[in-house]
Amino acid sequence: MRPIFIIIMLVLIAYAIAQGINYGSVTGIVLATCSLVALAYAIYLTHQLDKQAEETEGEYQ
Repeated sequence: MRPIFIIIMLVLIAYAIAQGINYGSVTGIVLATCSLVALAYAIYLTHQLDKQAEETEGEYQ
């Protein structure tokens, strides 16, 4: 489920960047780029939390 959500978000962000470029909107491009960075950071944090949960689970078994 998570990979599908990530793909959908990437497509929407790419569309927002394309619309910003098409209309010459610097604000739109900046906001879409910030959204892309936020998505990348959220993916990184989720990966770190999953890894930490697996390590913690391994300690108690």
